[in-house]
Formats: sequence, C-alpha cells, structure tokens
Amino acid sequence: MKTLFKNLLCILGATLFLVACNNDDDGDDLDREAEAILECEEAFANFESGVVCCTYGPGEANAGQTLEYTYVSTRQLDSIGWEVISGNMSVVSEDDTAGTAQVSFDSNFDGGLLIARGFSPAGNNSPLTCSDSWEITLD
Repeated sequence: MKTLFKNLLCILGATLFLVACNNDDDGDDLDREAEAILECEEAFANFESGVVCCTYGPGEANAGQTLEYTYVSTRQLDSIGWEVISGNMSVVSEDDTAGTAQVSFDSNFDGGLLIARGFSPAGNNSPLTCSDSWEITLD
C-alpha cells in the first residue's frame, strides 16, 4: 500500500512539474491547476485513514477544445466514472488505468462542472469509493 502512495505522489509531482514548466500564456489557469495538484499531494502525504481523491485539469476551456482531466485516489480502484454535471461539454474517452478523461467542449460552452467517481474492487460493501468534482469556466 505504501508503494501505491509513493507511486501516486511521484505521478502527482511529475504532473506538477510539467504544469509548472508549461509556457501557456494563461497563468491563472495554471495556478489553479497547480494549486489543486499541490493540495492533493499534501492530502496524500497526510493520509492516515479513510479515502482521499482528487480531480484536476485545466480550469478554463474554449468552445471546440478537447482537454484532459485526471482523477487520483488513495484506494485501488476497479473503475472511474466521469460525468458532466452541468455545462455544454461531453466526456469523449476515458482511461481507467491512467485515471484520465478527454472532455470536449461544445460550440455553446460557457462553463460547467465535471465529476469523477472511483469505484472499489468487487466485493466491497460500498462500491463507490470517492468522488470529486472540477469546475471549468469559459476562457
């Protein structure tokens, strides 16, 4: 279990590094995503019991874009379900192994909310392990 946490922290650290090194002109969006990654790393580092999960990705999008969002958890998961709660966007693909989803933003996108739900291995009394949402605004 400690190896899983170490691996997740390494992945989060590498993601933070990549986000910090990105030369995108939109510093506010990078700050929000980088801040979410740091908060998630801190939650994972201080994890003692229960479940911690985090969802993050670009906080702003434009119509016609397809962007990637990430979900991580302290629990081993069978699957991750992505859902658009509000807004004119759609989940076009999901990768449970990487914990990512590609989200496409419609021509009339003006903001919305994306949620990811992690599901535990079969046999658990409560299959839903943890869920987390990410608000996306119009760039």
